[in-house]
Amino acid sequence: ADEDTWSYNTQFNLEKPAVQRHLLATCTKVEEQADELLLIAQDCWISTFKTWLKNNGYDFPTRDASELPTLVRSFASSTTVDSGIYASDLIWFDDDDGSIKATYF
Repeated sequence: ADEDTWSYNTQFNLEKPAVQRHLLATCTKVEEQADELLLIAQDCWISTFKTWLKNNGYDFPTRDASELPTLVRSFASSTTVDSGIYASDLIWFDDDDGSIKATYF
């Protein structure tokens, strides 16, 4: 039953600016090809996060790794994405250390 087992990608680290940029670039590319991909909806919270950061006086990508989880939590708990759901429904945090474990988009 190994095919039924899943785990988090331990290499995922949103605290790295390159990862933040990559997520944004992926969202942008998917959005540009939405008709071709036959997408009905896309919840790309990282695009909204970039705007939220700028509106709150921060740069994107966030380079302060220790501050990123706090910023993402604040953003996620108070911000909805295009579909109207809270960004917090798209981001998983580690209950032990508060780091960002995974994301959906």
